Formats: sequence, structure tokens, C-alpha cells
Amino acid sequence: MAYVRRRCVANDRSWWEADIAAKSACGHDTDMKRLLVFGALAGAATLTAIAAPARRSQLPLVVNVTIVGDRCQTTVDGNEVTSSQLLELGRTAKRRRAIVVFDKKAPYRCIGRAMFDLQGAGLTNIDTALWTGD
Repeated sequence: MAYVRRRCVANDRSWWEADIAAKSACGHDTDMKRLLVFGALAGAATLTAIAAPARRSQLPLVVNVTIVGDRCQTTVDGNEVTSSQLLELGRTAKRRRAIVVFDKKAPYRCIGRAMFDLQGAGLTNIDTALWTGD
């Protein structure tokens, strides 16, 4: 009786559908592959379940910048803040992210000052957005 080796092709799914524990006809270790797939799916589901509530509770720090007369006005949650107060707010922010929302009339010196203070506070992700409403 001659030994005939089965040819493995790219669409051969015997490694997944095989009932034997050791190896499929193509020599794939079925238990290891099942373990890897299950482990990856279980790990992703667990991380998603743990991280989702934490992400929702930690919103980014929103800083509004505009110009009033000839001076910059920076507000957080409707309260006007100074540069040192913004630095402290940035240091105590739970999430290391901020969004600087600026008015069309706000000069870059005002926007840049807010961004500089937030960077000095250690925030690693600072986005900017143009305020187009009233």
C-alpha cells in the first residue's frame, strides 16, 4: 500500500472542522487553534466590558476661548479661568484629553496660550474645534 499525502489547499477548513484532538489531515494542531481563537474572543469581550463604562465617565476637558475687547477670555464649564487655574484643571483632569473650542474672532495667541497651558499640565491629546454657533 502506497503512502498518499493529502494536498492542503488554502480553503481547506479541516483544521477547524476536524474531530480529532491531535492533528487534522493537513497537520494543523486543532486544539491550539481553537484555544487561540477562543482566548482572543474572550479577551476582547472582557476588555470591552471593562473599558466601556470607564470611557463614558471620563469625558475630555472642554475649554472655550474667545476675545473680549483686547483680552483673551478662557472658560471651563461656563466659569472664566486664568492661565494658572487652567493649568491646575488640566493637572487634575481624569482623562488626559482636552478640546479647545474657539470663536472665529479669537486670535491664535489666545488659542495657543490655552493649548500651551494644557500641554504644561501633562495632557497628551489636545484637539481644537471652531465654534460656529451663537
